[in-house]
Amino acid sequence: MTLSHNIVNILDGALRRLSIRPEHLEAEVRRLREFKQRVEDDLNAAGVSFGMVARTVEEREAEILRLDEKALALEATVDGLVTEHDEVRGRARVEHPVLVDVDIEMGANLIRWGVQDYPDVSDLQAPGLGEQFARDAAADRAQYWKLENGRRDREGALSWDGVLLEETYEALAEADPVKLKAELVQVAAVAAQWIEAIDRRLAASEEQAA
Repeated sequence: MTLSHNIVNILDGALRRLSIRPEHLEAEVRRLREFKQRVEDDLNAAGVSFGMVARTVEEREAEILRLDEKALALEATVDGLVTEHDEVRGRARVEHPVLVDVDIEMGANLIRWGVQDYPDVSDLQAPGLGEQFARDAAADRAQYWKLENGRRDREGALSWDGVLLEETYEALAEADPVKLKAELVQVAAVAAQWIEAIDRRLAASEEQAA
């Protein structure tokens, strides 16, 4: 008995243990070859070859690889921004803790209300007279509080309410968006300084109580 005959017997035995008859296996191979031929015929009819399909797959794989590289680069950029943001918040926590509270409140507002885009002013206080009337009214109030704060300052009675109202009305009187932004930054700064003054007052009270 030759070696090849032994191999055939071993294969036949394996197929029998798998309940597969050799003629069935041959039929399955023929079926797969016919299926492959039908696919090739369909591709040829469409003017496409297996080589073209392979090249297309390679191109798509290369494109996916480039996108992965871009995604990794973007992720690194985001990580850098997050780190920078954390560093800024860390400095703010030391220098101006109130800014951390403001950031948290802004995040809460965003979650609750979403992005808010409203007009700068409304003419509801004087319907039909337009936004300029509202700005003119705010300018009059700003001038009032400027004079009142000057009087209070001279008398040693300056208070946060007057300072914040003066800055607020100055912002409401501004129509130019760049100048309005600058005024609102001043409003935010005064509000933050007022909060810090409250924190100092509370800390002093706690020290006295202790």
